[in-house]
Amino acid sequence: MKKQRIQSLDILRAVALVLICVYHWFSYKGTYIGVVIFFALSGYLVTGGLLSRDFSIFSVINRRLKKIYPSLLIVILISTIALYFVNNGLEDKYKYSALFSILGLNNIYQIFSKMSYFDSFGIILPLTHVWALSFLTQMYVFFPILIQGLKKLKLKNNIIGIVLLVIGTASGLMMAYVFYVTSNSPEGADFSRIYYGTDTRAFAFFIPAGIACFYANREITNKIEKKIVFILGILGLASLIFFSFGIDYRNAYNYYGLMFLASILIGFTILLFSKPELQKFSLSKHPKIFNPIIRLGQHQYQYYLWQYPIMIFTREYFKWAKLSNMQKFFIQVVILIVISELCYILLEKNSKKYEKAINYASYPVLAVILAILVYSPVYENKDLEEMKEVQKTLETPAVEENKKETPANTASAAAQNSQNEELTIDKLLAALNTPSKSIEAESKIQDEILKKYPNDEREILFIGDSVLHMTKFDLKKKYPNAIIETKVGRQFYELPNMLKNFAQNGKLKKIVVIALGTNGTIFEKDMKSVLQTLQGHDVYFINTVMPDPWQDSVNAEIKKVSSENPNIKVIDWYSYSKGKQQYFYKDGTHPKPHAAKRYVNLLYSVLSKDIINSNKSNSGNSGNSSNSSNSN
Repeated sequence: MKKQRIQSLDILRAVALVLICVYHWFSYKGTYIGVVIFFALSGYLVTGGLLSRDFSIFSVINRRLKKIYPSLLIVILISTIALYFVNNGLEDKYKYSALFSILGLNNIYQIFSKMSYFDSFGIILPLTHVWALSFLTQMYVFFPILIQGLKKLKLKNNIIGIVLLVIGTASGLMMAYVFYVTSNSPEGADFSRIYYGTDTRAFAFFIPAGIACFYANREITNKIEKKIVFILGILGLASLIFFSFGIDYRNAYNYYGLMFLASILIGFTILLFSKPELQKFSLSKHPKIFNPIIRLGQHQYQYYLWQYPIMIFTREYFKWAKLSNMQKFFIQVVILIVISELCYILLEKNSKKYEKAINYASYPVLAVILAILVYSPVYENKDLEEMKEVQKTLETPAVEENKKETPANTASAAAQNSQNEELTIDKLLAALNTPSKSIEAESKIQDEILKKYPNDEREILFIGDSVLHMTKFDLKKKYPNAIIETKVGRQFYELPNMLKNFAQNGKLKKIVVIALGTNGTIFEKDMKSVLQTLQGHDVYFINTVMPDPWQDSVNAEIKKVSSENPNIKVIDWYSYSKGKQQYFYKDGTHPKPHAAKRYVNLLYSVLSKDIINSNKSNSGNSGNSSNSSNSN
């Protein structure tokens, strides 16, 4: 007899899928909680099934793996072929990522290779999301063995439930411990270790599994018990909203018990959704309203598998296009629906009917994948290596050497130039907007601008991430007295505390230039704090260029605050450089050396406009004085 699907749980699956997709697309706050829902659903439903019957460990594991692997192998095959043609080879990191995905150990590999959702500049990694499937694969292999062992001890379901809850609690404590240890290390919190670790994430599976031991296979008749379960289930829904809109992945409370608490409440939400006697209304009375959501939940596995690779490849394809993020988003959604529905029809809808054919076809697919991984040439990301080398040369010693020789020499050179040629803002802008035939000519032209125009001797505070860091050498030439504070990976939310520390140490200058937003979105509360600290200061925001989805929101927020605050101006790097592939390394974000000079000159044309005008005025006065003396 075919087991009836619980439609309300399909709705929960759809919610989980949407939250995960939102996180992948927009990195929005705590929408990563969607993966906790998936783990919780798996833990609850698997446990309920295993406790309700006698089972063969091999048959249970075999059945679960047959559901996972055919679709997964297709995704790996298509991703591997696509990446091969994009790069004309495969990076070692991708080869190992694909191999460990097949072995069900992708999450473990990502911990040791330091791969994550949060830092992947310059590398195309379409299988990052498979870590969650690897975690579930490990659970599907280990968990039946554990349950079988506990059942052989003749333990009652309630006792088994307590054992599972203890294991889940130990996992929650492990997450807190790892976060505490790594966050107090010089390198800071190791989010890859925390996020991907089987031991640190197991509670999301085991806690709902423990709840299932108490409730899954019995009807709840006690009124008080019904009320308690109902309230906890509703609180579980509330926790999803709270996480989605309020908890950033770096929030320490997340790892000190908040995610653990959410897993408990979500477990009761699953219980609430799975028990008709607890529901206030029946979905069967409202089929038309919920049909699209139920369908999405039923097809969620295909959507989950394809969403991330489609996002990665379309982002790469449209990296240089001046399409808005919403246009790119719409294209991705259309592709996702078509491919996911097609794969559902081919691999899931008729899986019972064509089970043998699908299983047999998986072997040649696997063989092709392994052959490509073994025999394809290794793609060496020379572009990324060059970028890293440039970043190394920009470290403090080199910049300090430059600082020692810059002020007197370049100032006198600029003064001499200013006597020979009238330097105007119009000439600077014309030079900035003149295309070059070659990179060598480009560097020469931009270098001439740097040397020709007078240095800005004012004390200015520059704060930025790796993009501003790429310009540090030329920036220090033009602003010899500036404080230039750059760090790879810096996010905007770090800025409020930085500014307060600068203020306390007397280093917060009258003029502040901020170049942040590459690594994550700008939250309103952080911007408000920044504006409050910088009241009475002249503030310049440099907007951002990158293929990531938060580009538009970052630039919109910068534009908004500049229109509302007269002391804030925008240096529009986006309009100047977007779509100009020759300016950037392969990541579409970091400027190449010749473009870094353009970046500095563009910044100079806005920030030091008064210096240029003053120089023009002085040149004019000097000329008048000279004429006057000659006439005498």
